[in-house]
Amino acid sequence: MKAVPLILLTIALAMTGQVFLKFGMDGIGKPGLMSMLSKMATSPIILTGLSFYAFSAILWMIVLSNVELSFAYPFLGLTFVGMLFLTKYIFHEEINMWRWAGTIMIFVGVMISARQ
Repeated sequence: MKAVPLILLTIALAMTGQVFLKFGMDGIGKPGLMSMLSKMATSPIILTGLSFYAFSAILWMIVLSNVELSFAYPFLGLTFVGMLFLTKYIFHEEINMWRWAGTIMIFVGVMISARQ
């Protein structure tokens, strides 16, 4: 099994889930806790996000059954890199230079740890 493509798919699915969750929560707003839980449980957008997240967790377990955790886990740092771009271009969030610098360091660290 080629682990890296499956790891990257797992990361992409998790990030997609996070985007749906953010869209869903933005639509709910900030009601009280019980109202929020009720709206979360019935929101198609949030349920879609949770589905993506759950599927990524299942694929992650398949990854873990095939490679060492010390190899696979550092790749999860790529979620920081991917989410920074997604939040900038989808949610139009302002990203300061410190976040960019930290994200670049994370990316370099993932590349170093991924070397076999």
